[in-house]
Amino acid sequence: MTQAAINLNWTFSERSNLEKACKAVEEGWIAGAGLDVLPQEPPEMNDPLLAQESVIVTPHAAFSSKESVLELQMTAARQVACVLCGKKPEDIVNPEVLESPRLRASLTAGAEEG
Repeated sequence: MTQAAINLNWTFSERSNLEKACKAVEEGWIAGAGLDVLPQEPPEMNDPLLAQESVIVTPHAAFSSKESVLELQMTAARQVACVLCGKKPEDIVNPEVLESPRLRASLTAGAEEG
C-alpha cells in the first residue's frame, strides 16, 4: 500500500490483523484506517487504536442506512418466500438444520437453481 492508502475494515475475520493496521498507521505506512468491526466490542477505552487521530472507529453501525436495511428486508423476504414455495433458501448459515426431523417443510433445489 502507499502512504496515501486508507485501510477500511467493516468485517472481522482471521485475515483481519488490527495490530498490523495500527502499526501501519502509527509508522506512517498508510494514511489511516476506518474500522466498523473489532475483535472485542466495545473496545477497551485505553485501546491504542482509539488514540490514533487518523483512525475512525464506528460502533459496528456504519452499515446502517436506509438502503442497507431495505436490502436486508428484501433478502429476508426472498429467503422466506423460497421456503414457503418448498425451495431451499439461498444463504443457509446452519445447513445441518435441513437434516433435522423437526423440519416440517419438504425443500427441493435452491432458489438459485430455479
